[in-house]
Amino acid sequence: MVAEAGCLPAQITYIGDRIDNDVLPALKAGMQAIHIARGPWGVVQVRRPEAQGLRRIRSLAELPAVLGEP
Repeated sequence: MVAEAGCLPAQITYIGDRIDNDVLPALKAGMQAIHIARGPWGVVQVRRPEAQGLRRIRSLAELPAVLGEP
């Protein structure tokens, strides 16, 4: 996925509802990651110890503000 994007992993922000399957693997690969706490997995996994300290949004409408875009 990173090679196809044509940029460095740190220049990619991965947004996912699953901490175990989306967010943590993205961070391990050197990407930025944001947990979206919506849907069954997104809500349930907020309670996981690994979820503490992660950047989190509840809807994609919040994404521009989190990314620092106008």
